[in-house]
Amino acid sequence: MEFKGYLFALLAGLIWGSIGIFGTKLNQVGFNGNEIAFLRLLFAGIFGLLYIGFTQKKLSTFIIPQKLIKDVFLIGIVTQGFMNIFLFISIIRVGTITATMLLCSGPIFTVFLSAFILKEKMTLEKYVALSFAILGAILVITEGHISNIKFDFIGVLCGAIAGFLYGFYPVLGKRVEKSKNPLLITIYSFLVASIFLIPFLNTSAIITKVFSPRAFLLAAGFGLFPTFIAYLLFVKALSYTSASKASIISMVEVPTTAVIGIFLLNENFNVYKFLGIAMVLIGIYITKLDIKSLLKKFKKKYISL
Repeated sequence: MEFKGYLFALLAGLIWGSIGIFGTKLNQVGFNGNEIAFLRLLFAGIFGLLYIGFTQKKLSTFIIPQKLIKDVFLIGIVTQGFMNIFLFISIIRVGTITATMLLCSGPIFTVFLSAFILKEKMTLEKYVALSFAILGAILVITEGHISNIKFDFIGVLCGAIAGFLYGFYPVLGKRVEKSKNPLLITIYSFLVASIFLIPFLNTSAIITKVFSPRAFLLAAGFGLFPTFIAYLLFVKALSYTSASKASIISMVEVPTTAVIGIFLLNENFNVYKFLGIAMVLIGIYITKLDIKSLLKKFKKKYISL
């Protein structure tokens, strides 16, 4: 059954990798970072409600237990709303490369928060897999040049906070996974987050821009594919595997983003990106290994000779 969890997390990460296309195109038609985040979450929430309506066809399916309402607000405001605000502050102060690298620290927080909050077992495989995945992500993002990393205390701090909040989502998602409809909680959290972002926006400017056909299709596509569908798959992954493993596996998002950037956005490709992609994939593969068992077999077969 855990294979399904790996598969769903992998697919979620692959689809998340298309974020760069939608974000770049929306920026080109005149939207800033907070506006893009708002549109992404709003459309994801709308598509989510439509999905629940068409698949369940019962009004009662839109109701969540009162005790889980706080989780809706916690996921929406903290892991979506505040995460986007801190991320875009970081991008403004230290640039996209450094901010993205800091955001990719999310799985580190997920692993330790899962152990502390969810009481998940810390294993050698998780540590090794996480190390490979994080180092690979750094290589992909920096292209092997440390000079690409910009330091500004506030910018780095905001990026680190964004990474922490990003890593907090799988833990909260796992906590509500046992409810009757964890997907509905995620969908409502999108809508809560979009409402939370409104004070940080020029709403009249958004309304003016979003009703051009191209902008509307891009915003809708952003909400549907790398947001609603990706989160739908990730929620399913959490029902089959641990939050920490799902988080590490979904880091395939980083090399996917790099590949898309190379082939569709004409970005640079070099040996460091290749090595980084390979390391992330190795890290993902390690999550399904039993390293201690393999070491015992190796020791028995070769060292005892």
